[in-house]
Amino acid sequence: INQGRAASVTISDSIDLIKHTVFLDLTDFSSQTKSTVCTIEFESLVDGINTLPLDLKEQTIDSVIHASGSLNYTYSNELLDIELPTTMDAGTMDQVTVYYHGTEVTDPSGFGGFYWNSGIAYNIGVAFTDWPPSYGRAWIPCFDNFVEKSMYEFQVLTEGEITPYCNGRLQSTDTIGGDTILTTWILDQEISSYLASVTASDYERIEWAFESISGDTIPVYLAAESDDIANLESNFENLETVFHAFEDWFGVYRWPRIGYCMTPVGAMEHSTNISYPPVLFGSGAAESVMAHELAHEWFGNLVTCDEPSDMWLNEGWAEFLSILAYEAISGPGEYREIMRDNHYDVLHRAHYLDDGFLTMNQLPPEMTYGEHAYNKGACMAHTLRGYIGDDLFFDAMEAFLTANEFQNASSEDLRDFLNTQPGIDVTDFFNDWIFQPGWA
Repeated sequence: INQGRAASVTISDSIDLIKHTVFLDLTDFSSQTKSTVCTIEFESLVDGINTLPLDLKEQTIDSVIHASGSLNYTYSNELLDIELPTTMDAGTMDQVTVYYHGTEVTDPSGFGGFYWNSGIAYNIGVAFTDWPPSYGRAWIPCFDNFVEKSMYEFQVLTEGEITPYCNGRLQSTDTIGGDTILTTWILDQEISSYLASVTASDYERIEWAFESISGDTIPVYLAAESDDIANLESNFENLETVFHAFEDWFGVYRWPRIGYCMTPVGAMEHSTNISYPPVLFGSGAAESVMAHELAHEWFGNLVTCDEPSDMWLNEGWAEFLSILAYEAISGPGEYREIMRDNHYDVLHRAHYLDDGFLTMNQLPPEMTYGEHAYNKGACMAHTLRGYIGDDLFFDAMEAFLTANEFQNASSEDLRDFLNTQPGIDVTDFFNDWIFQPGWA
């Protein structure tokens, strides 16, 4: 694992990144290069802040601009360290604008980074080899940790038939001249850097609308190239069923849109703009992956684990929901059968594939996205359901998500919250199943 320098998680105790406004010029598809202008609004949380350290990987910095003029900076080992014009005290706000350009930045594993692939420009927000695994730094300056959350606005310049999709709602589409289009997407909710997303290609789009339990109508955009659009629609025929089930079980959908974009590398849960690989079409995994990525809008995107070592809170719960989805699609018998198969596989293979029996909340870096995080995590969520009982489980988990929405949580936080709910005591459960390795 590359232990390259990145802005420490502790930086988020001193500086809050409030909003990223990203202007992305993708008009040069032929040479596969992009030019970016990123304005970052931030607040000092403590006295004495005189630099802004940002994570940004393998880009060429053109300049850093402030209202007072150009700023000095150093850039090495993935750290862009900007000298602020004045020392900031707690409660003061400012903004800087970074001008930079670059081409592909991809993780050695092949998963994660910014790609130009098969006529599609897109990012995948986590890395399987590089460290930290959050990979927002592959294309935007950020605090590339899970605890820093920011609002985003994307202004994407494209030519011809290229259509960009990003997080949030479509704000505007403006013709600049000829076939050059400026498309603006805005996400008012705060997300971690790894969930920021852009995907651009000559997409066609399927548009649906789902009625939320809140009374709102949620727009649904499914984007794919023309050869994949029919397969996309047929493989996603149960998306609405799954959406309604997740809302019934875990509470109202908090985001302005549901979105999936077909990309050669995926799947990845970028909020409201999920990447999904067409290679899954027609496979047994197509529907479960669809459900898994949607599940992240509750577990992972809405409430995010504090640290990579607690990844079961993101991936294990999303995998649990991807199996639970079949209780809505096919009935409880199908859910039990799939969960039993998963449990069998975990008992026989997880310790072998992950090089040992691991605690759920202290996964080593190289196993962040391993069998324990996903498949044993799903077993643990299922077991917790049985331990508490359905009458308490779903209400308690919905209350947990509501209490921690757009924030972060640890395994200890989940335990402590559940213990505040009437009729629930999960202290022994967490001691036996989460905080020790193996099987109780």
